[in-house]
Amino acid sequence: MSEKNVAGQERSEAVARYLFEEHAVRKRFAPLPADLAPTSVEEAYVVQAELVELNRARDGEPVGIGCEIAVQVGANLPAAQAPFTRRHLFGAIETVMPAIEMIEDRAADYEQLRGQAISLISDNLWNAGVILGGPVANWRALDLAAVRGKLVVNGDTLGEGQGRDVMGHPLDALVWLANLLPMQGKSLTAGMIVLTGSLIPTNFVAAGSEVRFLADALGEVRVTVE
Repeated sequence: MSEKNVAGQERSEAVARYLFEEHAVRKRFAPLPADLAPTSVEEAYVVQAELVELNRARDGEPVGIGCEIAVQVGANLPAAQAPFTRRHLFGAIETVMPAIEMIEDRAADYEQLRGQAISLISDNLWNAGVILGGPVANWRALDLAAVRGKLVVNGDTLGEGQGRDVMGHPLDALVWLANLLPMQGKSLTAGMIVLTGSLIPTNFVAAGSEVRFLADALGEVRVTVE
């Protein structure tokens, strides 16, 4: 590894450690300081990967709820085959399922988030975990853009949305990711689970709440928040 690459890796690790320590003390989210902020989306994703590794041993924190359509990749998508289109990926998906994403936003002031994509990417987009529903193998018979999702908490409906509320079509998020990874020297591989984005705005719920995400023919997924 060249001295330049070593320096870049050390910087990414330092930024990830800074974010990890902010999470540990429950510090309110704020954009990264200018002297730490990555200078590109690519660098932000390197920081994100480092933060994920640090978070593996972290105790759980209070989280919000995101309702998403997840896909399981059924075939390798080598970087050499990029760029990919929705048509390319349609045949590479094995199953589709409803998913609940657990979100830790560190009490962020959402008024500060405009134009802060790099800070959010570096902070792993506040992902704190995922609960998956049962896989659906015959998903091609469905119009994923028209799938209606509903978030129900303790019997009350808190939000509704459709697959098309995510970039116009859930699979377009997968296309974006499949074309981003080759720029990082990575690729989607068989067996990977990918979340395509929330159909419903994030809701924060009290401990003890029973949370259900119902997604038409894709079925439902549920979790009890502790």
